[in-house]
Amino acid sequence: MRLTRDRTLRVLLGVGLFGYAEWFFGNLYEGVVLTPNLGRSTQEALHHWRAFFRVSNPVYYYIPLAPVSVAATLAAAAIGWRGPRERRRWLAGAAAAGTGAAGVTYWFVTKLNVNLFFGGRSEEEAAALYRSKIGVSTALGVARLALVATAFWCAGRARRTTDPVGSASIEEG
Repeated sequence: MRLTRDRTLRVLLGVGLFGYAEWFFGNLYEGVVLTPNLGRSTQEALHHWRAFFRVSNPVYYYIPLAPVSVAATLAAAAIGWRGPRERRRWLAGAAAAGTGAAGVTYWFVTKLNVNLFFGGRSEEEAAALYRSKIGVSTALGVARLALVATAFWCAGRARRTTDPVGSASIEEG
């Protein structure tokens, strides 16, 4: 089976779609279920989070697929850029939104999560840091969800512009 440009795009965008879906629902779970626990008793919650992270680190589940999704989307944009204008628009949207979401994730991991859960700060210092960043963290969490959802939607629309399933049988039949 020869990989045509459209097939390659479908595969790359399929990888991106899978990753964006995992990324979106992982962040949604984090925002709806996990983050509110820090708001009540921040210091006690941080104590339990740190204990949890000694046993299992969610970074190993969430982080690896995000760069793969963005890389697949950027590769799809590079390969599919010579295609129809509609496809370019969707590829550009997916690439921009995915890259933006990766930037927000970088901030979360390097500026917040490392200092809260893995840094050498005491629980009191980490709790004070969290309270000082709660507004920014919440706004960026919502923005990241919107960016990942946008990347997913645009990647899906771009994928629909490639050799749709069944189009060959319609044309031949």
